[in-house]
Amino acid sequence: VGVPWRLAVRIASEVAAGLDHAHNARDSAGRGLGLVHRDISTSNVMLSYSGVAKILDFGIAKAVQGNIKRSKTEVGTVKGKVPYMSPEQLQGLPLDGRSDVFSLGVLLYEVTCGQRPFPGENTPQLTVQIMNDEPTAPSILVEGYPPRLQHIVLRALAKKPDERWQTARDFQMALEAFLGDEHVSCTAYDVEAYLRSLY
Repeated sequence: VGVPWRLAVRIASEVAAGLDHAHNARDSAGRGLGLVHRDISTSNVMLSYSGVAKILDFGIAKAVQGNIKRSKTEVGTVKGKVPYMSPEQLQGLPLDGRSDVFSLGVLLYEVTCGQRPFPGENTPQLTVQIMNDEPTAPSILVEGYPPRLQHIVLRALAKKPDERWQTARDFQMALEAFLGDEHVSCTAYDVEAYLRSLY
């Protein structure tokens, strides 16, 4: 069983906000940096004891636009954790923020369903699944899984970037609207209380 969905949605919304900030970062001349994290995964999202989500390890993040110093990894070189990679990242294609949206979708699916959307046990299996297979609908795995949340998660996991949430902010706003429409209040204090109940 995964984390209660209201808590998972609050955490994912905060991660999406952080990604939106990174994706829209600008240099001192006001030029967009085009940053893509490329390694959003459970091990790179930290929850503080106060219930606030933080994104870790921008070590392989890549600036993809402008006359700026780029990371040592170039297009065609695959870096990151395979279970969370987007189809385009697996193929070594140029990336934008929609690749991070896919990775966050994987994370949200995993946290709410208790298993990953692509459960392959090795890189070849995972690659085939991520490229070709549709995830099992969360409602099949978790009784009472909210249909609208399922739609939000599965849209983030669309194979084609054009069919996903187009920005991390779009993803975040969809999650916040979902909580509002469900009349669910969930704050960092609720996440903090959940963490304290575990630890």
